[in-house]
Amino acid sequence: MPMEIDIKWGRKDRILIAMLEGRFDSRNADVFERMLELGIDAGDQALLLDFEHVTFFSSAGLRVGLRMARRLNGEGKKFAICALSDSVRGIVEVSGFDKIITIYDTQLAAVEALEKG
Repeated sequence: MPMEIDIKWGRKDRILIAMLEGRFDSRNADVFERMLELGIDAGDQALLLDFEHVTFFSSAGLRVGLRMARRLNGEGKKFAICALSDSVRGIVEVSGFDKIITIYDTQLAAVEALEKG
């Protein structure tokens, strides 16, 4: 069975942008976490996950995001997410992760806020 996930990488200055695509659930959470860990460089000051092309995101995917946020915050780096569909936003809000992880409506708004510091 295909992994059903992909990450397209971009950078804006020292902000690493992971544009997620597909269905993120317990079947591919480990792969998702490894992809994020391999993507971030020592010089990156922030990681932004863009959810614009995510069709499904489970609590297993959220746990990956939470672990990345804690790790990056521990290293003095920032972590944020953006462009959530209504269904994904609902999962994030029900879980309470919206109180822990900063959410922006658009990639542009997120990048501007992360650049300001």
